[in-house]
Amino acid sequence: MNSAEPDITAGTEPPEPPRAEDQIEEMDQSGSVAPILRGPPSYTFSGPPAPLPVLEPVLFDDDDVGPELFDITDLDAMVPAQELEELLRSPDIYNSPIYAQLPPAQPQEGLSEAISEAMLLAEPNPEQDIASIPLPPGPPPEGHPEADASQLEHFEEHQVTSSTLSLHATSSYVADKPETSSNFSYASVINREKAVTALQAAAELPPAPLPVAPAAPIRQVQPTNRLTVNTNLNLPEFTPPDFSHRLINRHPWASLVALRDRPLPTYSTHVTSEMDLELYTHIPPGGYLSSRFVRRLFPHLFREQPDRVRRLPIVELMRLDHAIAFREASQSIIDELLNGNYVIEENSLPQTRLGYVPSVVLPRPRPNFPVLYQVVNKGSGHRVVLEAKDFFIPGPDRRELHLIILDQYATNVQSFTRRFDKFLLSVKDFVWVYSVEPTITALRDPSTVLTQARIPKATALDTRFPYFFRVREFTLVTPAAAVQRILGIVMSKVVRYDTVKGLRIAFEGAPEAVQVSPSICEFRVSDADLDEIVTAISRSNVSCAMRFSEFPASKEAQRTLCALVRNFLPAHPEEGLLPLRVFKLTRSEREWISDRAGNFDNYRAHPRSAQQYMAQLFNAACSALAAVNHMNDDKRTHMLDAVIPDIEAFPFRFDFTLADMSSECGWTNQRPVYLWIVGSRSLLRTIIQQAVHSFEDRSIAVRLVVPAWAHRYAVRATARRARTRDNVTKVRVCVRLAPPPFGAEPLYELISQSQLFGEFPENSQATAVLNAIYGQQRIEAGPDGPQHENVSVSVGGRSFTLRGDQVAALQMSERRLPILAIQAAFGTGKTVVGALIAARTFSKFQERVIATTSTNTAVAQFTDTLLRLDEYRNIDILRYVSDSALIEGAPQTPIDLHTILKRLPVDYADRLSEEALQTCRKYKRGRELLERFMFDHDLATGLSDAERDEYRLAERDISDLTKDAVRIMFEVRPPAVVCITTAALLNSISADGIFCGWFDSFTTLIGDEASQIPEPALVALATHLPRIRHIYIGDTRQLEPHARCPRSSNPARFGAQSVMNVLLERGVPVAPLTTTFRAHPLLNELPNLVFYDHQLINGTQAEERQLFLSSVRCPNPLLPFLFVDVPGESTKSLSGSHSNSAEAEVCRQIVTSLLRKNVPPASIAIIVFYKEQSRTLAHFASTSSVDLHTVDSVQGREKDIVILLTTRTKFDPSRGEFLNDPHRLNVALSRCRHGQFVLGHEKSLAGLSFWADILQWANNRRAVTTAAALPDLLE
Repeated sequence: MNSAEPDITAGTEPPEPPRAEDQIEEMDQSGSVAPILRGPPSYTFSGPPAPLPVLEPVLFDDDDVGPELFDITDLDAMVPAQELEELLRSPDIYNSPIYAQLPPAQPQEGLSEAISEAMLLAEPNPEQDIASIPLPPGPPPEGHPEADASQLEHFEEHQVTSSTLSLHATSSYVADKPETSSNFSYASVINREKAVTALQAAAELPPAPLPVAPAAPIRQVQPTNRLTVNTNLNLPEFTPPDFSHRLINRHPWASLVALRDRPLPTYSTHVTSEMDLELYTHIPPGGYLSSRFVRRLFPHLFREQPDRVRRLPIVELMRLDHAIAFREASQSIIDELLNGNYVIEENSLPQTRLGYVPSVVLPRPRPNFPVLYQVVNKGSGHRVVLEAKDFFIPGPDRRELHLIILDQYATNVQSFTRRFDKFLLSVKDFVWVYSVEPTITALRDPSTVLTQARIPKATALDTRFPYFFRVREFTLVTPAAAVQRILGIVMSKVVRYDTVKGLRIAFEGAPEAVQVSPSICEFRVSDADLDEIVTAISRSNVSCAMRFSEFPASKEAQRTLCALVRNFLPAHPEEGLLPLRVFKLTRSEREWISDRAGNFDNYRAHPRSAQQYMAQLFNAACSALAAVNHMNDDKRTHMLDAVIPDIEAFPFRFDFTLADMSSECGWTNQRPVYLWIVGSRSLLRTIIQQAVHSFEDRSIAVRLVVPAWAHRYAVRATARRARTRDNVTKVRVCVRLAPPPFGAEPLYELISQSQLFGEFPENSQATAVLNAIYGQQRIEAGPDGPQHENVSVSVGGRSFTLRGDQVAALQMSERRLPILAIQAAFGTGKTVVGALIAARTFSKFQERVIATTSTNTAVAQFTDTLLRLDEYRNIDILRYVSDSALIEGAPQTPIDLHTILKRLPVDYADRLSEEALQTCRKYKRGRELLERFMFDHDLATGLSDAERDEYRLAERDISDLTKDAVRIMFEVRPPAVVCITTAALLNSISADGIFCGWFDSFTTLIGDEASQIPEPALVALATHLPRIRHIYIGDTRQLEPHARCPRSSNPARFGAQSVMNVLLERGVPVAPLTTTFRAHPLLNELPNLVFYDHQLINGTQAEERQLFLSSVRCPNPLLPFLFVDVPGESTKSLSGSHSNSAEAEVCRQIVTSLLRKNVPPASIAIIVFYKEQSRTLAHFASTSSVDLHTVDSVQGREKDIVILLTTRTKFDPSRGEFLNDPHRLNVALSRCRHGQFVLGHEKSLAGLSFWADILQWANNRRAVTTAAALPDLLE
């Protein structure tokens, strides 16, 4: 990596604190625990302690939980046996990335106040329907998220630190059929790989590609090897009064569920540990506080019976019977301990040999069926932490069973040996647990430890309180696939005391970096390079969410259960998967990646294998791009006491301090934060008003503000649960950082988990598109130039004739080419051309069109242009925008999806059946009610309980009715053009997406502002919409896809390449638009000289652009441009962004002067490079009614007069990549129509190459002045 480029470098972290459990639970080699008990054991001599109190699941005393949380950052693994280590180090393991999958083995009552208060709350999802409680209003997500130096330049100057539903069910077990265990070992894996390699060599084939990335949320068709989910459970609205079943009195929540009557599979070949991430999704940032997510945690009802092809996921084996038997057996142990009757039994069984993993997917009862747990932390030492996968195991009153310990003294019932090879065990592996026994700390003081163990832990890494149980008998679950080889990118090094202690690596399949210990790396971690691509042996990624083992008895019971599990804190909420082993790339792999970055000859020679390997490279790059945004964010849930400064204040505020924080870790101003008042009904999404980090005591003082719509609720919930002492009011809360506002970045997260190359026909448009781009197959574009066609267009009543280059672009779009690029400079009318292509495609050919771009603002602009085409007003257009985007300020249009759906019973009543009409009317009523509360925040603050209930019911009905309404819309009003963001498009065509299957009849996709669409998105769109031809419109000289890492880095090279750059480099047909109509012709000189190599043609006369010159006495009276040299100094904020008070004051002077001269505020825009400078000017801009944007959010917009602020001063030119980026500069200098001010420190900017050219151009034209001389020019 070039030293002049910003880099992702090492960080330092404090040493982790000692763990009490590790200090206490020492055992001798025989497994005996009695010899190390110090002091009189309570269960023998002290007599039974006082009866254990029954703990409420959500209420805590003041001293129950402290504010500190600790992280385990070193993840050790046992050194494998010598022979296994030799096998892993064998060169053969590098030669082929294929790892074969091992074949499967052969054949009440009295609910608490928390329940009565429970309310549904849906997690805000940017691409799904409305949330129960709307998000707080905020600035619109304009373009890309903030791409200022607060992120990118942080890398420059600092190191990155770190099934029919039945009420009566029975389960049948076949005990007389012997169960054959699957013994997982690497030896068989490597032997198979050697065989594959030998076959390839014999056939003179190239090395096989890496296996396809983990299961994806984007899928074209339902695979035939998976069970089909029946989504219609037909639950009754309310539980019948006489409802009962055989377990009704044996569990506190038994009255809320109906037992399943479908028996368990008989053969292990019908069961799999594979879990499709579409059905079994990762835990969202809000955890189990999201009712929408929790509703997905009930069992699935499958249409087919499991068999050898369509196998049943192991989580569907869980039953309430199993949980109850496990609870009762463990309660007997507690009773014996408390009564002093428990007898310790030493485990004298032989040890399991290293490299050998006795495992099974379908266990045998002994006599009871085991319960399912999952590894959520490998930690240090010779033990791992397991989390129960069934809410009915710990809930509501047995929290000590939520997290338990699996150590080296547990018995594997498959082999009747003790111990397990920790090296072969991965985080997220499943474990069948038959029985448990007390930990050493529980033996010492059972009453105290039990009370402490029942306090919810923030994560599996939370070591403030001990564990009560450890596993006595278990068996491991056979992995779905033995291992797979995946790609990863090194994001940073973990450095302590000048020594590299580990690596943070982003692996394909999960949009976050995981910390990798040196013990699992087949190289010295100090030898790893930042940005290096590595490979790893890994399990398939799976969800860590807990689930319900039975169906709800009714919709009412389902809502109650969703509320009851809100106070469960996810033990492992991250999506990342810790690999088993990490390797450097082999020479052949390095050569393949080098070829991919160059001519990509491998694609022409072996397209299918190249597609698979390229998909993995895209996945890994997009994982890294998503991970870098929040790699160092605090991912813990903090339970602490918050101080209420003033309970009558508006907005309502919470103050608290986070201890042991070495840096801000994402706790920065304006960051959203999830807050839950412990024991309350709803999750609040608050905003950090102020966060101050203290380096002296390693703490962060945080103030959260509650949005207006939630003010009254926050006051009521706090007043009920707060405590006041010495005039200080405190309330117990849980807080966790929410994801930052996203623009295009959800696209990276989506692609990182996607199987980009699905199944598509060889003769499809998808094949032609991919071959044209990567196979270098030439597409015959037809004759050059316009074919003598005069095209007149009327837009909003204004008529004009298209220029020749615009006509040529229209004509090329109608030649049925599989892919076309329209290279369009700023101001050339590319959005009008794109809208005309969409309208003409439907009008002339009756072919339907999808129009997509990266932001909701750009989609709204494209939609508005389509609607203003006077000749095509009869075309049915549809624009999709999510409710969360609307709440955050995304522009609305009259043909937004929910607007169209609400009008169906009005506009199409005569064409709808009675059933469809009633469905549409019900949808309309519910939607209108939701929108009242969603957009009228003042109304939302005063909801009564009845109105809140009405709102909740409406939200529930809308969720059920939206897809039905969409189906009806496509029947009576099929859209000719659908306008949608790229991320929403990919999400909507997924298996459970709102438009799944409906776009099969569409034939054309238009990508506007395509310079901001990343290359992997093109591949995903091509392969998952295989019938569609592609037209991309954009400018290679404007902003590229957003990336908070250097453009020369591997994530940016392989994940954030602009679609337009790729198409022009690969030689696909191109139609250029070069006549620009935006700016004063003399203003076009600068971008034409610096960025466009004199290719632009002026389409506007100087007389039409005089507003600036009539308002400012320019030194050059013909040129509407001024560079103002500001002598102030910039200041760097805690977040890494920059501000400059002197520059901000000059900006205020300019705006004030223009407004005094009657320049309309709507004609003025302030554009800043840095977000911190935007915050400095936000209040002024708002009170002046002047638009304020960052450069990275303003592409596609224009204003009459622009004031551009560069902000930074006195910096090293080698650290100025952000300011000197030509794409960003081109956008910054091409937004104005009549004239532009540029404010900056001339001496600092002159050291940057592009700025030196700009300053020379301005000086040569007498367009440079000083801040001191500016007032005279403004008079």
